[in-house]
Amino acid sequence: MKSGVKPRAKGGMALIAVMVLIAVLFLGGTGMALAVSSSLHTVDIVIARDQLHYSAESAVARGAAAAAISASHRCSLADATCEEPVNQVAPDPVRLLSISGHRVASGDSSFQFSLPRNWTAVWTVVGWRTSDPSASVSVWIDSGQDCDAGSRSPSASPVYVICRPSGSEDARDARSAVLHISVRQGVVSLGSLVVRAALAGSSTIVTVVGKSGIEVDEADVTLPKRVVKVWNTVLP
Repeated sequence: MKSGVKPRAKGGMALIAVMVLIAVLFLGGTGMALAVSSSLHTVDIVIARDQLHYSAESAVARGAAAAAISASHRCSLADATCEEPVNQVAPDPVRLLSISGHRVASGDSSFQFSLPRNWTAVWTVVGWRTSDPSASVSVWIDSGQDCDAGSRSPSASPVYVICRPSGSEDARDARSAVLHISVRQGVVSLGSLVVRAALAGSSTIVTVVGKSGIEVDEADVTLPKRVVKVWNTVLP
């Protein structure tokens, strides 16, 4: 018995099937190509970020080396800054406060923390990023009459802020202090930061800030032992 489908109809159905298959393969290939392209783009972004991060770490390492061999413990590198040494302190700074990165709108933010006894200095590095050219940031640390670092309104990020005891030796027994961050005329993305303190001792600590593009690394160099401790990566 003959089939009810004519040869020409069979050929047309086969052609349609082939065209559908080609379309499916084309769409599948396009999807795979887009996925691969997206993955490669993500890899490029990660590699670029890693390069910046490692460059910032390298700047910190070279700054630490410069501080260790310099009589004044200073460095003059294009991508690293050695802050003023903190002398006559214990070799291991004490972590007092850690703040995660977050967005800060115009206004004043304050972060209170406890101070250890016999403290000699309290300091941190604050970094931020903003797309608003009119935004300004002021940063300072105070502890009543015992410690006042004074307000600093830098034109660029990051900023190194340090507070030392003022007045009598009793000032070192102050039990608390406050980190102030004031933002005016805009919104900023505040980087994570670590506030630490040094106790009385016989060592010297130099804070090194290394920068590469949008990456900033921060470390303390303890001398004469030449121990480097990386504390944080902050926003520039």
